[in-house]
Amino acid sequence: MGASDQSHRRVVTIFICIMFMLPPSELALWSMVIIWALLAIYWFAYSRSHFKGPQKASEEDLRRIEDELERLAHATATTNSKSGEHCQFQR
Repeated sequence: MGASDQSHRRVVTIFICIMFMLPPSELALWSMVIIWALLAIYWFAYSRSHFKGPQKASEEDLRRIEDELERLAHATATTNSKSGEHCQFQR
């Protein structure tokens, strides 16, 4: 993730926060319609082509991740038992 992606996300987040902080009034409906229209334009113009979505992991990758998590859990359990804390992991 590059710096431009992070700054872009910050701008979008700040914009959405400001729009949702608007007090309810006569303009509330139009404010929300404008928000949804801008978000739709943003989605079709930028995000749809850049968002890749979750990637399917291979069986080998999943096993590697599980082994790593199990190793970390065992290391944490060992560290906690040395410090006097009791931690049980069930499989």
